[in-house]
Amino acid sequence: MRKFFLRRRNIKISEENIAEYHRRTEEMQKKRHSYLKQRLEALNDGIIAIIITIMVLEVPLPNGQNIASYYNFLGSLSVFLVSFFVVANFWYELGQSLALVDEIDKGIIIFDFVFLATLSLLPILTKWMMHNPS
Repeated sequence: MRKFFLRRRNIKISEENIAEYHRRTEEMQKKRHSYLKQRLEALNDGIIAIIITIMVLEVPLPNGQNIASYYNFLGSLSVFLVSFFVVANFWYELGQSLALVDEIDKGIIIFDFVFLATLSLLPILTKWMMHNPS
């Protein structure tokens, strides 16, 4: 069995090497922050898409037996459309806000999660308005 031994080499650390190390470290951190920002944007898009899907599934279909069911459907559809545009506006504003941010930190992530949790309650409020318009 052969044994390999590593010899120590005298490595000279120059200012150029240190500068190169710092430049590479900054590039890696920028890539990491960019990746985290992209993941946060994708998460926001996915959750908002689910919120809109849940809201549209709450719209009751008319049974076709009387005209009142069609009026109920149109009323529910109008509540959905208002809720849709509210969610779409939040999505747009959230995207604009994240575009201004260079670095994603824990505070931004926590704020985003609290915002999404609050926005997730909108389908419940939409359903409530559809069933009790007064």
